Amino acid sequence: MSFKEFLKKYWIILAIAIILVLYYIALPSILSTSVPIGYVASGSMEPTYKVGDLIIIKGAKPKDIKIGDVIVFKYNEKLIMHRVISKKYDGEFYWFLTRGDNLFNVPVDPWLWIREDKIIGVVIARIPYLGYLFMILSEPLIRLLLFLVLINVIMLNIFYTRTRGAPKREKERLRYNFKRMGRKVIKVFFIIMCFVIFCVIIFRVYFTYYASMSINISPAGNVLHIRGVGYIYPLKIEIKSPAWPGKYIYEVIVKFLHVNSSQYIWRSVFPHGGCYEIGATIISTEFRKNVTCIVNAIVIDPITNECKTMELEENITFLLFPIG
Repeated sequence: MSFKEFLKKYWIILAIAIILVLYYIALPSILSTSVPIGYVASGSMEPTYKVGDLIIIKGAKPKDIKIGDVIVFKYNEKLIMHRVISKKYDGEFYWFLTRGDNLFNVPVDPWLWIREDKIIGVVIARIPYLGYLFMILSEPLIRLLLFLVLINVIMLNIFYTRTRGAPKREKERLRYNFKRMGRKVIKVFFIIMCFVIFCVIIFRVYFTYYASMSINISPAGNVLHIRGVGYIYPLKIEIKSPAWPGKYIYEVIVKFLHVNSSQYIWRSVFPHGGCYEIGATIISTEFRKNVTCIVNAIVIDPITNECKTMELEENITFLLFPIG
């Protein structure tokens, strides 16, 4: 049996083998992590990451993980994806404080500090909706049914290749019909591509010259004091940004003026657009009722790759959460 004949007969088996090798061997090696692909199963990171999104994870050294990065880590044998809001080093290990982007999340995750050995990696990319496929495949019953279907398809393919053989006239007729169908498919594809290019040009003009962009910041609740962490200032960031292919807000940095505090960084790994409400957290060693908040945003034009900055200064009044 020649190699071509082998491919014709067993191409399904080879395709499945290649996919398994890529998923379990190649991707973990390339991305330096045991879990290179995951999916979003809850709304704790909305609106940045939505339920059903597929995420690509890359391994990172603890010292290279920055505030604002979205990390995946293990907690109680579960994988969790949240944003880093603070980082410390105790001389032996790096520790990370996290929270979700959802405005209704608590200002700081209840497990507090996560040690570096629990970190799986940093999220570097997102594919909308494709995560639903992985969610479905994670069910054991679905996996069993899929395995049985694949076995049947492989057996039918082998049976077809062994019993294939039609008269010459029938083969010519099938080949002619296939060519006709191919020409129609090419014409339809060309029309669709022209329509897509036209829409992109129109959207580009609109989002470049007419769509507005703004950032607003306000308190999202009372200040909470946690022993060993500090005073937790919850904030709400409202981002209005046009969608691709226009300019979009890539990064937002929030800090307090004249206050000994951390800074909060929200960073997007993909072009996004729309109106978002994001929960943010600033950690300080002191409580102040009135603070001046400075917001710096980086705006990127994906076509020209040009970066610009936006700056906002806002006076905010907080109340200390009552205890006892």
